[in-house]
Amino acid sequence: MKLLDFVALYGLVLIPMGGVLFADFYLMKKFGLKDYYAERMKINFNWAAGLTWFILLAAALVMN
Repeated sequence: MKLLDFVALYGLVLIPMGGVLFADFYLMKKFGLKDYYAERMKINFNWAAGLTWFILLAAALVMN
């Protein structure tokens, strides 16, 4: 794998995280949702954030 291919793949993995951060920072308060859901529920993984990341990753791969 060449360096440019690696950087492109790394970017595709990180792009959906921007969507999760945007939703957490802007949309949570706008829709009246509470922060730190996984911490409050004492779970190790927030499935909503993970599913959002996976869906956005699939969309980025399709658009690529």
